[in-house]
Amino acid sequence: MENGKFISYAQNYEDVMLWRALKHINQGFYVDVGACDPILHSVTQAFYERGWRGINIEPVGSYYERLCAARPFDTNLAVAVADTEGELIFYEIPETGLSTLDVETAQKYRAAGWAVTEQKLPVLTLDQILEKYVNGPVHFLKIDVEGFEKKVLYGLNLSRWRPWILVIEATLPNSSELSFADWEPFVLAADYEMVYSDGLNRFYIAREHAALAELLKTPPNVFDDFMLYDHKKALDDLKQYEVWLKEVETDRAARLDQVHQYDIWLKESQAETVELQNKTVELQNKTVELQNKLEKFRSSLIYKVGRRLGLF
Repeated sequence: MENGKFISYAQNYEDVMLWRALKHINQGFYVDVGACDPILHSVTQAFYERGWRGINIEPVGSYYERLCAARPFDTNLAVAVADTEGELIFYEIPETGLSTLDVETAQKYRAAGWAVTEQKLPVLTLDQILEKYVNGPVHFLKIDVEGFEKKVLYGLNLSRWRPWILVIEATLPNSSELSFADWEPFVLAADYEMVYSDGLNRFYIAREHAALAELLKTPPNVFDDFMLYDHKKALDDLKQYEVWLKEVETDRAARLDQVHQYDIWLKESQAETVELQNKTVELQNKTVELQNKLEKFRSSLIYKVGRRLGLF
């Protein structure tokens, strides 16, 4: 949180909408099918920071490892989800959120020049996962599986499991073309009402929580008092730069002070050197004077007489 603001990590402000509807819930529970990165474009990160916990389902190995590292208090599962248990070919497009179980979608990506790798993955249904890991209400369920939404939904008994809010990607992968027609009747028939569309996802509310619909009438706006994670990160980077700049200025001031002290010492040393040089010249002059006096004395009659008398 930045000065009390809600920090939004999601790609399309989904977390802002969900927080508006569910912020009265203390330590709620979420299920994220197709969780991807734990921070970047995450619908659940802001909730995790506020003490919520949940299940993150992510079959891409690199994202799964990041989730395990960043979300130690969540349940993180490296499996695929469909309408039946078993194994399926998973089509991975590395370092993107576009990996899919849908063969037609994978073929389109290949045709467009994307690198697509294949691997067999264990597949579970949402019913199996919820049966094993859920002991209370699911406050929201988000599904983003790149064209495989229908299969995921058909493996979920919405008569038994009643997530308060469903957030389901409703466009063809990597496209704005709507694709919800073949699975939305299943959701509506389970006593869910479609209450909001953000152009990418459709939001549904369970009939028994219909009062929440009023909170999802309008898109994210100034009254949600939120800040994008990218903006927060930029501000944090700026603050770090300012701290570094102050440290540099402090170091520079200390070095200038050292230089000033050195200049004082150098001037004092130069003055002492001049004084010593003057004293040396003075001593040299006195030595010459004494030598002259000595020579004069040696040339005097007294010295000569004294030498004969053995006095010198």
